[in-house]
Amino acid sequence: MATDLTAAVAQIAAAGIDASSVVFITSAAQALSIALNSGPHFVTRVIGSNAVPDNVVIAVATAGLLIAGDGADPVIDISKQALLHFAEPASAISTAGSPNVVSAPVLSTFQIDLIALKCIARLCWSVAPGSVAVVEDVSWGHAASSSRRPPPPQPCHRKQ
Repeated sequence: MATDLTAAVAQIAAAGIDASSVVFITSAAQALSIALNSGPHFVTRVIGSNAVPDNVVIAVATAGLLIAGDGADPVIDISKQALLHFAEPASAISTAGSPNVVSAPVLSTFQIDLIALKCIARLCWSVAPGSVAVVEDVSWGHAASSSRRPPPPQPCHRKQ
């Protein structure tokens, strides 16, 4: 594990990117394996993602992320009387028809004394060359332990 993670950070540092900003992205099982096996002095952030296979670790130097706007001011809306629909994708709050459809879950900012903020800004992002390193075919963590599963429990036989 240490060899794979060190190699990824060394690859980023060799590209001239600040390696102290590295974040590791891997599967949830691999992320847990890193947390359990690395010890208390390992302070690098590890993010578990279902989009990354078990045998892959991605190192991203956040110092190499570039974010830019189009120069226009962002549009910010504030409301104390909004009804928010928490779903992806969001749909109309209600649709008349047979049968009528009501979206859920919803939250009324008026009823529970909240303020809703909406910000619309045109942004783009990019990464500096060398700020991402990918380590494939790692053989530790979930992928390695999956072949060593304990045997299934045996049924109990009672004497009668």
